[in-house]
Amino acid sequence: MTDIELKNLKDNLWHSADMLRAGGEPEKAAALYAELTAADAKDAAAETGLALAKLAIGGEEGDEAILAVIDKRPDDLSLLVGAGYAYAARGDAEKA
Repeated sequence: MTDIELKNLKDNLWHSADMLRAGGEPEKAAALYAELTAADAKDAAAETGLALAKLAIGGEEGDEAILAVIDKRPDDLSLLVGAGYAYAARGDAEKA
């Protein structure tokens, strides 16, 4: 497989994960984001997507995942907006 083919595969996987998360299937999205982060631990977009998917799933793991990523990148606007939206969507106005 060529480098271009690998990049296209990664891009398609990332896009699919985003669509699953946006479509209300955070568990499936989390699995894809986990594959992306396993392949490239420095992929900030995949790490953000995984944390947002875990947050959408709920529970302490989601809260811990999103806080860990926010600690790494406190100025990442898309991360902060995504986290705020996810908290608001689940009715947690205090955290939003």
